[in-house]
Amino acid sequence: MTALLVTLPSAVVTPLLTAQPAAAATTGSTVCLRSADGVYRWDGGTSWTQISGPGTADQIYGGGAGLLRAAPDGSGVYRYQGSGQNWQRIGTAGPGSQWVVTDNAVFGRSPDGVYRWDGGTSWTQISGPGTADQIYGGGAGLLRAAPDGSGVYRYQGSGQNWQRIGTAGPGSQWVVTDNAVFGRSPDGVYRWNGGTSWTQISGPGTADQIYGGGAGLLRAAPDGSGVYRYQGSGQNWQRIGTAGPGSQWVVTDNAVFGRSPDGVYRWNGGTSWTQISGPGTADQIVPCAAVNTAVGWTTYSADSDEGKEALEVCAGEVFPGIICTMTYSPQSYQTFPGEERPVGDRVFNYTAQTVTHTLTWSDTVGRSDTLEVSASTKATIWEVAEVGVSATYSKTLSKSSTVSQTESLPVSGCSVGWLARSAEMDTATGDIHVHFAKGNRLYGHRDFMITNAAFTAPTGNGSVVARSRPMTASESTSCS
Repeated sequence: MTALLVTLPSAVVTPLLTAQPAAAATTGSTVCLRSADGVYRWDGGTSWTQISGPGTADQIYGGGAGLLRAAPDGSGVYRYQGSGQNWQRIGTAGPGSQWVVTDNAVFGRSPDGVYRWDGGTSWTQISGPGTADQIYGGGAGLLRAAPDGSGVYRYQGSGQNWQRIGTAGPGSQWVVTDNAVFGRSPDGVYRWNGGTSWTQISGPGTADQIYGGGAGLLRAAPDGSGVYRYQGSGQNWQRIGTAGPGSQWVVTDNAVFGRSPDGVYRWNGGTSWTQISGPGTADQIVPCAAVNTAVGWTTYSADSDEGKEALEVCAGEVFPGIICTMTYSPQSYQTFPGEERPVGDRVFNYTAQTVTHTLTWSDTVGRSDTLEVSASTKATIWEVAEVGVSATYSKTLSKSSTVSQTESLPVSGCSVGWLARSAEMDTATGDIHVHFAKGNRLYGHRDFMITNAAFTAPTGNGSVVARSRPMTASESTSCS
């Protein structure tokens, strides 16, 4: 489902909403490298600290939730504990394993399926065997590409619920940044709009690889002419450097790094780079973050004060300037008859015989929800809910429905008659995922799951019945 971007003031720093240090070596703005000598973390300048010894890492994986290394002997995958050379074994790294570190979680892929790390050495399966050829992750979530090429799917945050968002043809590649999803194919580079809709942002044959993170999106030209950074609109790209053979690029929360046979470099802006490591010192570079003990979603109910506050802040009601995304993951969708209510005028039959009347009536039914937030916040969240419901169930939540009809109403003698309508209603119930991007935290957290959010809207259908009652004593004085 699509991520609705809400912009708030980034300069606000209060006990409620705080910004992380931008350049500290222990945040997602730094980089780690792997070489034959071990794993190293960049400390600034040309200074590096060894955090794992020679021969301890076959591959490394990094993101907001920490740094992983897969042991070359297959003994396991290990998560860095943030100091010295201290690592925690969190699982087994068998043949064909792959790992992804997002802002708030660690995921693994094997022939047995896709798994989410729960802590310790415990994992929960979130996709079955043979369902993922590759997985891709970032601040905006987790993707899996189906091995049979049937599509690329985005995880909905609970159970084994995935949403198909596009086609995964030969040569496809995907990137998940802080607040967006991008795809590359022989036809060009595309940005996901929500559902299965994509917008082309670079033409055919313009990208050999794409790289993304909090600081944006890069594409490396196939002809080696350079690496380009997306400017955020249309098909506008800025050339920032040369992409020679063996080049690799890493985009962290607020910086861009490049690796080539000549060394590791940090981008200064324009086409200027600063060398931070010498030739032949790195076989691989990844975003590098301190160990994050708050792995996973911070969960609140939609009717809790904390849940309301997270929604209000993300929707821009509290602070202006921060990029925040909301997505809705419906877990159930039901159609039911609404409460019966009178429509049209009441008819009084003062005769002793049954009389049939013709009534023309109109009934307007609106939508409702379980959120106790401001009207403007509700309007923002309803847009998110509509996208989520459409993507998951191919249904549309309407704002309102007006039905007008003419009906015959038989009314018995000395009775009062009326028509009653029960409008058919659709209700979606699920979770709203709130993600604060680029180092901003609400009460120390970036990611929230607001549970039990229900949205109810009329379908336009319904049933009409004739109702009547005997006149009261005061009403029947004129009855003959």
